[in-house]
Amino acid sequence: MRIGIVYYSKSGNTRLIAQRIKNGLEANHMQAELIEIEPVKTPGFIKGGFAGGFQIELPIKSENCDLATYEFLIFGAPVWNRKPAPFMKTFLGKAKGIDGKRGAYFFTCAGKKEKQQTALEVFRENLNKRAIKVIDRALVVQMGKGGVVSGEEDIDDFLKAVMSQCSN
Repeated sequence: MRIGIVYYSKSGNTRLIAQRIKNGLEANHMQAELIEIEPVKTPGFIKGGFAGGFQIELPIKSENCDLATYEFLIFGAPVWNRKPAPFMKTFLGKAKGIDGKRGAYFFTCAGKKEKQQTALEVFRENLNKRAIKVIDRALVVQMGKGGVVSGEEDIDDFLKAVMSQCSN
């Protein structure tokens, strides 16, 4: 089964978790590829927080991405102002070949992972608009300057949930 891991990362934290997910899947003999969403321009803290909070789409370079060859998709984004980084919403609105696919999603955040309910709901809603059938298990990882602060143990549980869906 071919798995695409689509993510946006400004600081590198989300990229780090996307890579760990890819490595975990490959260690279990699954084929996974990273697909990074590239912004046309990265906003500063205030504009980015505003765009994230109000889910204002921001332009991306990979507007015509076709994901039809993937059977399962994993989406990852940082949390900006309690919502997913707006580049993900832009991507989901423009990507081809994702309607009706099975998938999962993950977040990285600076705040406590227990306080990310709004981000989880918004992300799930954005995926539902494209009829993506998401698994019941989302991953939230709290990051700090030194790496993972909280959620390390959840990565393995997330991988198990994804692999169980991919083997069906």
